[in-house]
Amino acid sequence: MGRGGGTRRHHPSSPRGRRYHCLPMQIAFSTLACPDWTLNRIARIAGELAYDGVELRTFGFGPPAPGADLVFDAALSDPVKVRGILAEHGVAASCLATGLKFDRIVFPPVIGRAITDQERETRSAKRLIELASAMGCPAMRVFAFESHGRETRKSAVRRIVWRLSMAVDAARHTGVRVALENGGSFARASDLLEILDQIPSPALGASYSVAAAKHAGEDPVAGLDLLGERASVVRVKGHKAGRPCLLADGEDPNAEVVRALSARRSTATLVYEYDRLWHDERTRASTPEPEVALRHAIEAIYAWREARPRSAVVTAVGAAKAMGLRA
Repeated sequence: MGRGGGTRRHHPSSPRGRRYHCLPMQIAFSTLACPDWTLNRIARIAGELAYDGVELRTFGFGPPAPGADLVFDAALSDPVKVRGILAEHGVAASCLATGLKFDRIVFPPVIGRAITDQERETRSAKRLIELASAMGCPAMRVFAFESHGRETRKSAVRRIVWRLSMAVDAARHTGVRVALENGGSFARASDLLEILDQIPSPALGASYSVAAAKHAGEDPVAGLDLLGERASVVRVKGHKAGRPCLLADGEDPNAEVVRALSARRSTATLVYEYDRLWHDERTRASTPEPEVALRHAIEAIYAWREARPRSAVVTAVGAAKAMGLRA
């Protein structure tokens, strides 16, 4: 049986077969890579390419913002059906990736807490946590995000911690861990720890973007050392000179990150991002199709974490498929 109850079988020599016997790290891809795919196609491709799971991007329960159209958005779907379709292909919902932020300014200062809705983010978080739990999703991604105007960093952190702590309380006993992602004014691991250290709860972890950390001047491997077991999700992507590219061709230290996670036997989910949703038509026309990028990424990740030549992994995947090892 597959992890989600599917009936897929894998040859022991295939990358997927080896994973079950050696390393706890799970590998998933974000549905940002395939905004025009149905859930059935997402699940089928994930299974065929030997991903353990899928990170489901959502824009919440309201109408999407312009340019943020997904054929499949988890918040607009039946969670039981989502869980079942993924399970049919032996994959799971690894993370519910939201854009929820907790930095909204209190205005007017002080009195604004009394006369404005200060629990809006908490209510949204609770609904999304319930959705993640219903889909069997172990993590839900959120952001801090930044300080505003002339306010001190201490003031911004206090406001973010206040709201985030209520969301984390809502996640207790649900099986869902809120994963705070680096970005904005909190782009490094040390920035995230300013917040994480003030909310000592097992229901709160980190989602660590290698690209965001590198852009902020942080060594991502050192950043992961700082976060330790609080890193629930680690995300990698390929980009070069400001343009998207295949994962192994990118300028971030993705290989070093994967090797470090493997050496530490990390239980984090490694998410591959290929941000096709945000690409304009010209960029889409000049970059690989999603399935090509996803295939390349899974092969590269297996090669890096097993310290084997990428060609050997490609051969193993091809051999497994040639043997018809799918029930």
